[in-house]
Amino acid sequence: MELPKRNTTHQVIDELDVRAVASLIQNPQRGKAVLVVTTPGQTGVPTFDVDRLVHDVEPDAAVFVIPAGPLSFHLTAHLPEGMAVYGGAARVFPPPPFTSEDAPVFLAYDKTEAAAKHHAVVRCALDATRGVQSRRGIYTTETVPSSSAATEPPVVAAQAAAGAGSPAERRTALQQALAANHQLRATIDQLQTLHNDELRKEIAAGNELRTRLAAKTGKPAASKAREKVTVAAQPVLWDAFTNPEDAVRHAILVTWVDRIPAGQKLDSPLPQYTVGEEFAETLKPQEPSIQTKALRCIVDVLTGSQGTRGTHPLRLGMAGNEQPVIREDGAVCMRAYVETNTPAARRLHFWKLQDGSVELSRVVKHDDLTP
Repeated sequence: MELPKRNTTHQVIDELDVRAVASLIQNPQRGKAVLVVTTPGQTGVPTFDVDRLVHDVEPDAAVFVIPAGPLSFHLTAHLPEGMAVYGGAARVFPPPPFTSEDAPVFLAYDKTEAAAKHHAVVRCALDATRGVQSRRGIYTTETVPSSSAATEPPVVAAQAAAGAGSPAERRTALQQALAANHQLRATIDQLQTLHNDELRKEIAAGNELRTRLAAKTGKPAASKAREKVTVAAQPVLWDAFTNPEDAVRHAILVTWVDRIPAGQKLDSPLPQYTVGEEFAETLKPQEPSIQTKALRCIVDVLTGSQGTRGTHPLRLGMAGNEQPVIREDGAVCMRAYVETNTPAARRLHFWKLQDGSVELSRVVKHDDLTP
C-alpha cells in the first residue's frame, strides 16, 4: 500500500546541512523530536522505510536522512560525546535537555529487521515529543506547511522543523536562515564532500606523503596510524539498547570509526559479521578497560589488521599438533590476543565461516579453551 506524503523528508546533502541538523538537535527551544535515519555503507540506501516514517511521525517529529561516509562522521563531530548515529541506524533525539541514554539508537541490518522495529521508532519519536511538550504545556500540531519545507534549502527546513515561536517569529527566522544559508554556501563551495573516486585520489596522495616522510625520518609510515584511540569510560552502552547484540554492534562500529584512520576507512571497511548467542554474556562482565581492548581486537580481526594479534586456530588440546576445533557446518574456531604479557590475559574466540565471514564467539581468559 502506497502511503501518501504529508511532509517532505529533509535530505542532508552537504556539511552545511549537517551543521544545521546538529544545531537543531541541540537547540534548547526545539519543541519536537528529531529522528535521524542513516544509510549503511554497503548500499547507501536506508534500511528503514523513510517515507513510512515521515508519514507516521510528522508533524510531531522532524525526519532527516544522512548518507553513510563523511557526512555521518561530520554529524558525530558536531554533537556531544555519545550522540553518534551512523551505519544504517536510526536515532531519536528528544527535545532538550537530554542525555545519550534519552536518545535511543535503533539498529537494523536489513529491511526485514527495520520493518520489525518501525513501530518502536515511531512510538519513541511521538512519545519524546508529546511527553516534553505536554510537560512544557505547549503541545501543538501546528507546523510549517509542507510546500515550504519542500522548496526551501535543507538548512532552512531544519530551522522550520524546530516549531518554536509565533508564526511571525518563525517567518523571520526562516528569512534570516535563508540569507545565511546562501552566504555560507558561497564560501564553502570548495569544501563540498568529495566523491569516492576523488577521495581515493586524496588518500593515495596522503599515503605517498606519509611514505616520503617515513623515508626521511626512518620511521615506519604507519607507525602512528593507530596511535590515538579513545578509551571510553563505558565502551559498550548496554543500557542504551534493549538487545545486547545491538549494544555490541554499536560499540564495534564506534571503535572502527575511532581506530581506523580517516585515510584508510575506504580500504578497511567494516564487513558483515555475526554476533554469537553467548558473546555479549562473556563481554559484559569484563572491566571497561578489557571491553575496550576486546573491541579493538575485534576491529583488527574484522578488517584484516590482526598481524599483532597472534591469530591461530583453537585446538582440541594444548599441543601444537592437535586438531583444530571445527563445527558441524565447517566453521573453524580461531583465537586472537586481546591482551599480552599480563596474568590471565584475555583472548577472543571467533568462528571463521566457510564463506570467509566472522562469527564472534566469546571473550575468555588465557586458560579457557571453550570455543
